[in-house]
Amino acid sequence: MKFGVAKKIILLFVFSVTILSVSLGYYFVKHHRMAALSDLDERAKILCSSVVSASDYPVIIKDRKMLSKIVKGALKQKDVVFIKIVDSQNNVLYQDGEDAAKNAKFYSSPIVVERSEFDKNEELILGSSERGFEKIGEIYLTFSLEGLRKDLNFKIKTTALITVIAIAVTSLFIFLFVRFFVDKPIKELVVGTKKIGSGDLSYKIRINSTDEIGELAESFNKMAGNLDRVTVSRDALNKEIEERKKTEEQLIKTERIAAVAQIAAETAHEIRNPLGVIKTGLYYMGMITPRENTAMRQSIDRMGDAVVRSSDFIDDLLNISKPMELAVGMLDLNDVVKEAIKELPFDFLSDVEVSKELSKDMPPMVGDSRRLKQVVVNLIKNAVTAMRESSVKKLKLKTETNGEFVVFSVSDTGKGVSKEDIPKIFEPFFTKTEIGHGLGLTICSRFVEAHRGKIEIQSEVGIGTTFTVKLPFESRQMMADTFGVVAM
Repeated sequence: MKFGVAKKIILLFVFSVTILSVSLGYYFVKHHRMAALSDLDERAKILCSSVVSASDYPVIIKDRKMLSKIVKGALKQKDVVFIKIVDSQNNVLYQDGEDAAKNAKFYSSPIVVERSEFDKNEELILGSSERGFEKIGEIYLTFSLEGLRKDLNFKIKTTALITVIAIAVTSLFIFLFVRFFVDKPIKELVVGTKKIGSGDLSYKIRINSTDEIGELAESFNKMAGNLDRVTVSRDALNKEIEERKKTEEQLIKTERIAAVAQIAAETAHEIRNPLGVIKTGLYYMGMITPRENTAMRQSIDRMGDAVVRSSDFIDDLLNISKPMELAVGMLDLNDVVKEAIKELPFDFLSDVEVSKELSKDMPPMVGDSRRLKQVVVNLIKNAVTAMRESSVKKLKLKTETNGEFVVFSVSDTGKGVSKEDIPKIFEPFFTKTEIGHGLGLTICSRFVEAHRGKIEIQSEVGIGTTFTVKLPFESRQMMADTFGVVAM
């Protein structure tokens, strides 16, 4: 259970009031007991003096009848339960009451008389000038403390009742005070801080108070207003920064493509001619090399592969640098996928388990079949390259419709792409493998964007990657109006 500030304040006040009330009650009871005992002692002293004054003569003459009257009169006094009168030899002259009373207090007083004339003359002869008294007996009084105990218990109960009522009334007052003047404003502050913390900077804490809590609420409102203004400014600044960042990225991409275009323009012609000569020379070398010379033939094949890769690289450079021109027409995406697979080398998928899920309800679409075929080929080559070191090599090709789009996806069980590399996967020259030159996916992205489509990637390291191409199946007229010649 949550133990809030208000509950702590109430508990502290109740505890303080309880301690104070108990202390005052204890002091009152103790003071009353001391006063009652003092009063009892005073009454006992007076009664003893009275009985002594009245009993001296009856004790001298041993008049028990007169002593009886004196004792009975004394027993009528409050709290007196026993009286005993003895002579100088401690012989009981008279006693009455309950001598064995419990919870009692005992008093005694000697009965003395002034000495006779003869004794006085004797004292004068002996030279004594002091006044002499003679003890002729003693009186014993017993006062019961039962009445005092009952009175004290009554006082304790009354004090306890008053204390409990005082604690209850004070606690109620404290509860109401804290509830309306402390707890409620604090809860309002808590709600306000949660609202502001969740982003609702327009929320205002409403506390009608001029004390410290009211000042705190006002400070929170001012802070929220300042944060609101700062947030608006910050959002505008972040938006501007984001736009500049996108502009810079686009500029960098454009500069890279321009650099590629320049390289392609300067090197394509110079490289293609030597490559053609080398390719022809390798062909004739293969013709004249005996089949038994396996080492030589393997070397010729490797050199031939290198020439093909170099030629492909030049083609990619030219494709990425040229303005995009689409030869649009009606096509079936399933046919594009099938034709792309046929153009792959005959043993390219020999060690890969290929599954095809081509939708039978694919609508016809308008597009450039040659460009789209290149996209399919590049994605398949990229998938197979990614599975080069995988123990399980599975390739899945799938077509389907999704709203206003026809969708083509290529999934592999390769090593996957890290989250850090996914944003850069379509940038020119970005590659994580020794095979390839980092332009295949860039070309795919440009071809798809030229068709007003989009290409997406989903990947998990160690599991595999899926590239998804979404293309709109627009009308021929719309494609003609949009794409006649599209410059990218």
